[in-house]
Amino acid sequence: EASIPAQADGQIVRYYITAEDNDGNLSYEPFSVNSASKATAFYTVRDGGLTIADLQKVLNVTADRSPYDGQTVTVKGVVTASAKPYDLEEIYIQDKDAKEWAGIRISGNSDLLDLWRTEEVEITGTVAESYGFTTLNVSSVTKTGNTYEIEPVELAVSDSAAIASREIEKYEGMLVKMVNSAGKVVINNPRLNPFGEWTVSNDADASFANSTKVQTGVKNGNNNSSLWVSVVSNDTLADDGGIMEVAAIEAEKGMTMDAMVGILYYGFGQYAVKPRNNDDLVNFSEDLDTTNYADTASSGSVITLNELGVSIYPNPANSVLNFKTSATVKGSLAVLDLQGRELKQVVADQINTTINVADLNQGTYVLRFVTTDGVIATSRFVKL
Repeated sequence: EASIPAQADGQIVRYYITAEDNDGNLSYEPFSVNSASKATAFYTVRDGGLTIADLQKVLNVTADRSPYDGQTVTVKGVVTASAKPYDLEEIYIQDKDAKEWAGIRISGNSDLLDLWRTEEVEITGTVAESYGFTTLNVSSVTKTGNTYEIEPVELAVSDSAAIASREIEKYEGMLVKMVNSAGKVVINNPRLNPFGEWTVSNDADASFANSTKVQTGVKNGNNNSSLWVSVVSNDTLADDGGIMEVAAIEAEKGMTMDAMVGILYYGFGQYAVKPRNNDDLVNFSEDLDTTNYADTASSGSVITLNELGVSIYPNPANSVLNFKTSATVKGSLAVLDLQGRELKQVVADQINTTINVADLNQGTYVLRFVTTDGVIATSRFVKL
């Protein structure tokens, strides 16, 4: 045991542990402290408790791993992306006061599905790393009752140096706004790969190194991007990776916008922006479907399926789930997992609708019904 003397609020404390055996051999924790990198363990002193920045901040961006990996922590943040319709359908929160290391993805608790953008929440969960991407597996969530508008951090769309050096790592999980200070943001590679990714830059002929990767319109086991963004690399991808919720427009080289807003994601060794809906393609050069995300959390209240007059049976279900509505209630019905990912969707335009759930794993799922006039109703069901 050892005691580290008290330090000032905000101070970064770096430390390591060394041990010597009876033969004089030394060992170190972290092991790399004895190498040229001299990497140490560290923490930041916080009089007011941990922040998201403490979970995300690393001293060596090329060896990215949260200093709290595997630990249970409690932090506050403001929702920047939600599981609601017209959104990313993944949930991110961001420290309202920080401009770097301030965003993180949260998942693993069905209460998260009730969150709306701008709501401040206090989260308890376990920090986890997935190939360099930091997440928080939530055990409890509490709304503080406060709401805040989070302004995206502006970044240069063609800043190859920040990506190559991984300095852009400090914006992982944050709401960002990719801009071109000299003009428009332009699509320069509309079909980067088969995974729904395309690129934007400050020039239609820019190289990949001088571009920002974007992902839209794909939800599957390896990828999760918004189905509420019309511009996609390939409008047939929805058949394999989810059902597009808005009219699809295939990206074309030379299409422009004033800015690209979205959540900065890291996966498969590269950074990408995930816009949440059509509003995040600011002043796009083509007409896009209207975005009907709630203006405020209070205006976007969600009712239960019972309140909407929709009944489901049987619950628990083994193979087929039945829905019964009134003749006037029509819309789309989706099955979501507890991370907010949409797994199935059907059009409920008849009084009786069924959905096959036989291929789902055992557990609890969320049903979300969106009526044709925008009313949202949810309920949970158990798959046997």
